[in-house]
Amino acid sequence: MLKQLIYLFRGVCLLLAFSFLPIVAHGESLDSFDAVIHPSEHQIEKDQLYYDLQYQPKESERLTITLTNRTEQPIKLKATFNRAVTNSLGVVEYSGMNEDESNFGPNITDYVKLSDPTIDLAPKESKDIYLDVKMPDKEFEGILAGGLYIEQLSTEKVEGNIKNVFSREIAVLLQNKTDEVKPNLTIAKANALQVNHRNAVNVIVDNEKATYVKNMSVDYQVEKDGKTIAKAKKEKLTMAPSSRMPFLIQMDNTEFSPGTYTVKMTINADDQKWTGSPKFTINQEKANDYNDKDVSIEKESTNPWIWIGIAVIILLLAVVIFMYNRNRHLQKKVDGK
Repeated sequence: MLKQLIYLFRGVCLLLAFSFLPIVAHGESLDSFDAVIHPSEHQIEKDQLYYDLQYQPKESERLTITLTNRTEQPIKLKATFNRAVTNSLGVVEYSGMNEDESNFGPNITDYVKLSDPTIDLAPKESKDIYLDVKMPDKEFEGILAGGLYIEQLSTEKVEGNIKNVFSREIAVLLQNKTDEVKPNLTIAKANALQVNHRNAVNVIVDNEKATYVKNMSVDYQVEKDGKTIAKAKKEKLTMAPSSRMPFLIQMDNTEFSPGTYTVKMTINADDQKWTGSPKFTINQEKANDYNDKDVSIEKESTNPWIWIGIAVIILLLAVVIFMYNRNRHLQKKVDGK
């Protein structure tokens, strides 16, 4: 009972805490600022709104992006240049918010440098920032992918629990050749974890080739002792070149039990197919820890017969104590006579 009260108290505290935290909404909005690229002569397709560039080894160029404040108030922008990564939902992002520690070939951030990390713009003012490109000394296959991420820094007071963050991403792709490179995916490993206080399984999928993998479908099932405990299919996923995807499987209110689990996964993209069956093990201590912290699992109430039994025992003890004291008192009276 005490444990249940602790869970209830913890849940109420979390609910109250989150109700006062600001919700950050990221979005591309031209109401606040514009970010416009100046096309390069190395652009493969001239009408693109991002940089898709072809160079020879050791070539260099300065790329120009014009930022314009569309408001009547001064604004401050923060700019970063980041490697393209694949997040746990199978979406390519350029914001730098998620890290990818894989090391599959050259990293574009070693060859593209940003001129200004912060930009102050007066009302209606425009300024240029630059990306300095210096290609690797040796020719490489495929695509180096990254992106310029620009975010407006807000100084306004948060009203309620919603805070708008206006941002813009501009992809930058570098190539030596435009020859097609076939992807080669590896379903590397799996492990148990928790995400937002819920049990989940993380499956590592590696794209070691410098090419995008588009229109992916992922079929998976999680098994333990030959029994399927989770099964689903996700479609229209994309992986960035030379990236690692931490594919997330939510266990949907399912408790972990100690033992060995197998994730059977099949990935299809265009005319290619990859399969894998990584295993992972959970011990009793870790299973109990995950299950205790999972807020979505309905905790079993204590059997009411246990409480009835405890009440009966307490009542019997009270009767025994009462009878003992009563008999003792009567004995004293008899001895006194």
